[in-house]
Amino acid sequence: MSDPSLVTALAPLRGLSVWAAGAAADLLWLQLGAAHSVVAQVGPARGEPRLVGEYALHLQCPWHLAAPSGARLIDHTTAGAAAALDAWLRAHQPCLVDDLTGLDHHLVLTLAGGHTLHLCPAPGPAEQLRLLQPGRPTPHLVYPASSDDDACP
Repeated sequence: MSDPSLVTALAPLRGLSVWAAGAAADLLWLQLGAAHSVVAQVGPARGEPRLVGEYALHLQCPWHLAAPSGARLIDHTTAGAAAALDAWLRAHQPCLVDDLTGLDHHLVLTLAGGHTLHLCPAPGPAEQLRLLQPGRPTPHLVYPASSDDDACP
């Protein structure tokens, strides 16, 4: 996944705060950037206002949050992983994306303070990652599964 075009496409995330996380089935979503209100278009909250970020990152791939030492703090296999990540993000605000790098078969978001969020596409669903701007008519960036490796170092 050391695809330079993906790193380039995700470049607008640099300098933005990651401020919320949640889950919908096996999908992890992250809210990044300035918060704004939109009207929900689907689901049980349809028609109601909800707070979203300038960008949303949807993940359907292995991921983990690591301490500056490299120790894993939370990963996709942790019970209640999305809620644990959300609590961690809220406790570490502002949690800015300092850097974004593509390494062999995974993407690393370096957060303020040296923590890293590793995104590791693996064989499985055709869609592994989606970047969108909620409430805006901009195209979504969709990244398909990688068949090279399912490891998340």
